[in-house]
Amino acid sequence: MIDRYTRPEMGHIFSLENKYAIWQEIEVLACEAHAEMGKIGITREEAQWIRDHANFNKEEVDEIVSMIREAIPGREIYVGYFGPIIGASIGPDAVGVFGIGREVTFGKNPAEE
Repeated sequence: MIDRYTRPEMGHIFSLENKYAIWQEIEVLACEAHAEMGKIGITREEAQWIRDHANFNKEEVDEIVSMIREAIPGREIYVGYFGPIIGASIGPDAVGVFGIGREVTFGKNPAEE
């Protein structure tokens, strides 16, 4: 988008920050759905903990996306790559509770496309 012709509201909709925030919400909702189904060993409390602690840093995400694009030229970056980023964001407090990112990335591994 060309900044000088873009209204701030429209610019926000198409910003990377908004894209990543939507991806984060998708990952958290997937965890909550798995907890609701009760099939992968994640509890509702763990899903709530993930929701409370999931976060991302745009610069870190941009760096990871850049590394993926360098390693695999032409690879489309999509929400499946965002799970490990959210998994890392929940941090070392998750270790021993249910493992960093285990539930966040369950069933959405981009390597298994």
